[in-house]
Amino acid sequence: MPSSKPTAYPSDWLAGEHLYWPESVWRKLQLVALQKHLRNAAKSELYRHKLPRMVRSVDALHVLATTSKDDVTAIGRDGLACPKRDLREWVTTSGTTGAPLMVPLASEDMQRLAANEAVALSVAGIKRGMTVLSLVAMDRQFVAGLAYWLGVQKLGAACIRAGPQAAYQFESLVALLQRYRPEFIITVPTIITAHAVASVARVKERAFAGVKGVVCIGEPIRRLDGKLNSIGSALERIFPKASILSTYATTETCATFAEGPNCGGGHLNPQMAIVELLNDAGLPVEAGQPGEVVITPLGSRALPLVRFRTGDIAMLLPGRCPCGRTTPRLSAILGRKNQMLKVRGVSLFPGAIIDLILAQRHVEDCLVSAQAANELSDLVVITVALRRDTAEARRDVTTRMQSLLRMKPKMAFVEIETLRRMQHATGSRKPLRFIDERVGAGVGALR
Repeated sequence: MPSSKPTAYPSDWLAGEHLYWPESVWRKLQLVALQKHLRNAAKSELYRHKLPRMVRSVDALHVLATTSKDDVTAIGRDGLACPKRDLREWVTTSGTTGAPLMVPLASEDMQRLAANEAVALSVAGIKRGMTVLSLVAMDRQFVAGLAYWLGVQKLGAACIRAGPQAAYQFESLVALLQRYRPEFIITVPTIITAHAVASVARVKERAFAGVKGVVCIGEPIRRLDGKLNSIGSALERIFPKASILSTYATTETCATFAEGPNCGGGHLNPQMAIVELLNDAGLPVEAGQPGEVVITPLGSRALPLVRFRTGDIAMLLPGRCPCGRTTPRLSAILGRKNQMLKVRGVSLFPGAIIDLILAQRHVEDCLVSAQAANELSDLVVITVALRRDTAEARRDVTTRMQSLLRMKPKMAFVEIETLRRMQHATGSRKPLRFIDERVGAGVGALR
């Protein structure tokens, strides 16, 4: 913590020391960044003549209108706040909940992306001189792989850009671990947990034991109580000496909530974004209550969004984090706002159902789909691939799910190869565990 109140972020802020500052200190600097951001946003047709000339507090944001994905899609390239000649990259959202959204990045946005991820990775424990194995894709305009690579470079660590294909075969993953001995791995968790049985048998090998942390993207690894879910627990068994860490970010805002080894929840970097959680009426919710995550990404140049509604439901966690950082903390994502299910009067998020299924000892993987049964209720179909397909295993899984969900979902059992094809049937580059087949509901939610 600084000895005197700073008026700017320190030169070594990539180490994340500003996340420990008193809230009153970083909020003042956040206000300065917000004022600059709004001036830039006013150059975009999205916000021209719609923003105040001056805001006197961060809390004044709530009087401004929110921005939806549909707003950004409708405005198209007219939403640019900089000349086209200043663009350096076009990235897209995954398209798991509808048509992919194109997001432009100027050179300043590329620098911001690198700095944002550098701070997030430093929270995870990555330091200069370490080696990081990235099992995240960098092709097909996927921003995550690019962001992590830039962040690792910014920190001064070495990155092995292996991509997800390197982990599809277990021996390929082992070879990478043995050859490079990385201290950290960045991955979509199920890419590794698919090899859980083979991996656990080799955890005593030096290559596995040397991994200090696994940074997980794209899939939740924690329950709402902060404990590891079935996916996170599987990773912990594979890497027993490593911290299993979660991150949350959106392509549209390029802002990351990062978890550290001693954290409870993902920390916001106040230099890069302002976060709000809103209810259905657009009003702020209390800490500890679920709401839609709304982000204002500070410092974006090409597409400077204001109060962007992500569609994700989470909670801001109350109280001080055990790690000592003072910035807002986000819980695990409960689900997508437009994908809440209504089954015989009970409201359920697909993610909660998926966690319950994957926690069953017989289950290897699953796919949940929602269909419209009638105006008041949805039909939930659960497709399961079992580790060993027996009549007893099918009966046990079916009985347990009926008991846990307090309803009778439609159950289907298939081979794992068939399930994999179903998870990619929409053309998604990542496997889906939830597909929404209700009319007008979109495609599905990645888990």
